[in-house]
Amino acid sequence: MHKQWFAAFFLSVCLPLGAEPDFKALGQQALKLSRDYIRIGSVNPPADTRQTAAFLEKLFQQEGIPVRLYESSPGHVNLLAHLKGSSNEGRLLLVNHMDVVPADASRWPVDPFSAALKDGFLYGRGAIDMKTTGIFQALTLIALKREKVPLKRDVLFLASADEESGGEHGAQWMIQHHWEDVRADYALDEGGFGTPDLLSADGSLIFGVSVAEKKVLWAQVTAVGTSGHGSQPVADNANDRLREALNRLDAMVKAKGQVQSSLLDEFRRRCPAMADNKFTRAIQRDTLSITSLRSGVGEPPKVNVIPSKAEATLDFRLMPETQLQPFLTQIEKLWSDLEGVSLQVLHATDPTPVSDYNTPLFANIEKAVRQEYPQAVVTPYLVPFGTDSNGFRQKGVKAYGLGTAVLDASIVASMHSDAERIPVDQFEPALRIYYRCVAGYATSP
Repeated sequence: MHKQWFAAFFLSVCLPLGAEPDFKALGQQALKLSRDYIRIGSVNPPADTRQTAAFLEKLFQQEGIPVRLYESSPGHVNLLAHLKGSSNEGRLLLVNHMDVVPADASRWPVDPFSAALKDGFLYGRGAIDMKTTGIFQALTLIALKREKVPLKRDVLFLASADEESGGEHGAQWMIQHHWEDVRADYALDEGGFGTPDLLSADGSLIFGVSVAEKKVLWAQVTAVGTSGHGSQPVADNANDRLREALNRLDAMVKAKGQVQSSLLDEFRRRCPAMADNKFTRAIQRDTLSITSLRSGVGEPPKVNVIPSKAEATLDFRLMPETQLQPFLTQIEKLWSDLEGVSLQVLHATDPTPVSDYNTPLFANIEKAVRQEYPQAVVTPYLVPFGTDSNGFRQKGVKAYGLGTAVLDASIVASMHSDAERIPVDQFEPALRIYYRCVAGYATSP
């Protein structure tokens, strides 16, 4: 029995899978499909994904890959494609979302939904987040089918609606209502980057694979007071109360400093020359961003009128180690002597598990990356933003954020910006890594 197991292991790991796809042709197809995909707006709100789902459905149907649509509410359509393996264990789910955030066309150098090619880049809303990755995943399934790769493990593809608003009509809905359909042992999602400067200060090529993410806590602070004439200050001005509450809150979050984390310790071990920028600072501590302030009477607000109410929206991102309820209790104590100030939680994710990275799939990610970039460092880490992965991690799925294109920090920062773009020359190598990672895992014993 031992000899039989060793022979199977040797054949699957030490010998090639067989003839690989024509990656040059696949890369060109990926670029074309990505441009077509970006041109379908699918802006959230309202996250109408009927057209994007139909686009992907046709792509899979042409290849004879089983595909199914799930409408969670009017206009919110999710799509699931499925390649069967010989075993029902170790199922792998490729996760992507079809919706994108809005774009202010007046601020863009090109029409954000024209999928323009300019200076070696593909511009468009969704170029990074995350329509190109969705195409890499789709073409990986298609290549596995075309090459008749003998899969031992099922490979599934989920294109979700509504990720940019928390996934209530997308991945979260699929998990709640169709868990057996999307059930998996592993998932590959967004959240990873191959980059020479975002994570490392010495120019090392680092592929960060996210195995965790920060908790999302969105809240609204409301302060109420006495209205009146601006010429006669009042002691209970709502604006003054709001300002004091926000100042205390900002000081509390900043005073906490870096959070002790075994995952961060592992990241620093593999990437000792960590870069210092807004991204790396954000993955080491709890953060707060004040995202809106609203008060005043009239439009535009009258300068000589003291309003009776002032509001602010807050975007907290909390480390996995920070417990949500004790954090909220700390805020209540912080404001215990402030009258007229209240906090309302708008959206929260808790808990945020950390996926084990000592696994066969993570090993295949490392192997596939180093086949393309032998000197690259592959490391687990966490991301400061939320993804669909958290819902799957809460169900026990080992979920990894994998980005296979090499992007410098300025390109990563274009996500959600007025110039979102991806280098055209990255399509072929990115697709090659993605395919080898999935094929290597799905064919191993």
